[in-house]
Amino acid sequence: MPNFTITIYDADNSTLINTLNSGAVYSGSAKYSLQGSDEMTIDVDHNDTTVADIQKGRVLELNHSDQSFIRRYRVNTITKRREQGKSFYRVECLGLKHDLSSKIYRRRGQIIQQTPATHIADILSGTGWSAGTITPTANITIDYDFDTVYDALKKIEDAVQNLGNYIIMFNDGLTVDLIDPFVSSASTIEYQKNLISLTHKSNEAIYTRIIGIGGLGSDGNVMTMAGAKWRVTAVGVDFIAVDSGKLLVNGAANSEWEEGIYYIAKHDDLTQKSLITGTLINANDEAQFTLDPTPFSVGDYVVLIDNNDNPVDFIYNKLAESSTVGTIIEGKYVNNNIPDIDNLAAPESLSTLTDTYDSFGLHPGLNPVFGNVSGRPNTNSSAVFSQDTANIIHGSNSQKVVISSWNKIPTIAPTLTAVAGGQLSGTYQYKITYQTPDGESDAGPVASITVNNENIQVTFTIDSGLTHAQYWNIYRTKADGTTFYLLYRVPINSGTSFIDKVSDVDLTIPYAPDTASACGGMGVSYPILMKAGKVYSFVIYTIVESGSIRVEGRNYAPSVSLSYDLLFASKGSSSLTNAKVTIIINGLSVDSDKTIDISIVANGGPATYYVDSIMAVEAPAAPDPSQFIAVQGRRQLWEEAYDFLIMNQQKTEVNFDFYDSFAVDSTNEIKVGDIISIIDNDLGINESIKIIEKQFDIRKPWQSNIQAEFLTRNSSLVLARQLNRLQKSAESGQGGITKQVPSDANVIYFEE
Repeated sequence: MPNFTITIYDADNSTLINTLNSGAVYSGSAKYSLQGSDEMTIDVDHNDTTVADIQKGRVLELNHSDQSFIRRYRVNTITKRREQGKSFYRVECLGLKHDLSSKIYRRRGQIIQQTPATHIADILSGTGWSAGTITPTANITIDYDFDTVYDALKKIEDAVQNLGNYIIMFNDGLTVDLIDPFVSSASTIEYQKNLISLTHKSNEAIYTRIIGIGGLGSDGNVMTMAGAKWRVTAVGVDFIAVDSGKLLVNGAANSEWEEGIYYIAKHDDLTQKSLITGTLINANDEAQFTLDPTPFSVGDYVVLIDNNDNPVDFIYNKLAESSTVGTIIEGKYVNNNIPDIDNLAAPESLSTLTDTYDSFGLHPGLNPVFGNVSGRPNTNSSAVFSQDTANIIHGSNSQKVVISSWNKIPTIAPTLTAVAGGQLSGTYQYKITYQTPDGESDAGPVASITVNNENIQVTFTIDSGLTHAQYWNIYRTKADGTTFYLLYRVPINSGTSFIDKVSDVDLTIPYAPDTASACGGMGVSYPILMKAGKVYSFVIYTIVESGSIRVEGRNYAPSVSLSYDLLFASKGSSSLTNAKVTIIINGLSVDSDKTIDISIVANGGPATYYVDSIMAVEAPAAPDPSQFIAVQGRRQLWEEAYDFLIMNQQKTEVNFDFYDSFAVDSTNEIKVGDIISIIDNDLGINESIKIIEKQFDIRKPWQSNIQAEFLTRNSSLVLARQLNRLQKSAESGQGGITKQVPSDANVIYFEE
């Protein structure tokens, strides 16, 4: 009699309800899979009192000592059945990981160059699950599309396969691991031991070359992979490295680029090129080319071209072509949802905000927007910058900006001198304030002078570090009065003195500075080089916690001014998840080449907000704002075409039938996670496989089947499915063949 226990827990997965009477279980099977679904089905006596505690949504734990197996499943369906005069309930359960298939990860677009731990923590946020052991640490880029949480996690698993045999593991304690679960086993499957039959078949590749086709560009033409660009990350004595591990298939295994016809060139100057002379190495999300590195520096963008300077528009597998005696089998990969755009905002640093922040908490890609000389906060301002790990839109860390006040005031009283021949008589007092784009500072020290039928020369001292202030406001009293009125507004740094001839009757605006609004116009900016004759659009992803913000184009052409017209308020919610605001600015141009500062600043007073990322494109209209293009549409198309070609390489399929004698030889047990060998000396076969799935009969555990995979995923070997004969026991010799069981962001548009 097999030794198993089924325990019933409430839907919360922690409250113990009861233990099922094992005698009430007529039959059943359990499946545990590292790649597919986990399932358990049991037929139970409908009259048993413990069966009444099995309810849909509750959790059943199977503890099977014969299989060294403990796993929890959630009850999915309960069916009342009668067969051959026997009444029973059929209870069908799914593994707890399937709970995550009913939750949506509300992200669309790329989150680039983040660690797997960062990706997984954000995916699981709010699900009740948490990250466990995450082994790989190399940064990866994932393209999300409102996937289920389960599918989003599997994308992480796929992305790290070039780093090792890592698998997303779902634990009964509602934690998720990303680990290599496979361990070498002494068990083997071989002829004259336990192997009954073996079929080993190799197939030709479905495709050896893939041409990628994407969406329409701003010129109305369909995008291809030609012109896909990569950023140089390292320059050595005889090589360069670039920031993608998805350039060529089987690059390290053959010499496809040693044919002397392919070059790496700067994307904006194809004459600056170097012939590829050695094999490509794809590793750790980077690729390395052997060549003369002289034309290149770290940070350059490069493209792949042929010896006629034509950008390469296909990706191919030279190893596959060689194995088919030079046969080229071409196919195409189509994704019309990828727009033909370049993101000009250096997003490899800006959108992730993971590099070193300065001592003031400001990301190096951004500049402060407010007054001081050195480009850093001054002691009179309460602008605070910091790195923030929460509230992600398209990166791991956001730039948090807190603008609460601007307290800079003039520190030196104006100098007053009488000038003969005027009309002013009496005692006059003067004081000065700073005028900002949104408000005004308090006044500085007061100066006074007594005159008799004279004018007054007012001289003021220039304060340094006043880029946030636009004007000096000069205030004066009437003769012998105490109330100050606005006398004159002087542009900052346009002059240091003037002659006051204004009569008292012309003074009508009393001193009433709006000091609370003075900090408006402060924030952060990002520089973008714009070329004359071209059109640009921008998507800025923000979260507004309090106050409101606006976008300004500073250093912009006076003839087409972005000015201060682009104002928008926060959604007014205390919940940051409901305060995401995406700003789209379409169709901007300049009259001459210049760098403008796209500034995201407080509007009309204090504000707290986050700048997550900026997408700047050379196009009359921005792409879909819900999809963040990290660098370039053509590059994204190339990397997706790479994945498609990997799926269609040569395939090797192995089918085998064997006896599993675990009941009499525990050293030869085959378990999920084992790495075992298939050996047939006559056929010269010695393959290592890993067991990724096992299904067994709960009452007759010797009846089961397994699913295995070759040791290296995404290699030229494909998943092999095995149909297994399992032996009840060596004493009885009985056995049989079993069948294989088979974000609701607020979007604001501006048109220029």
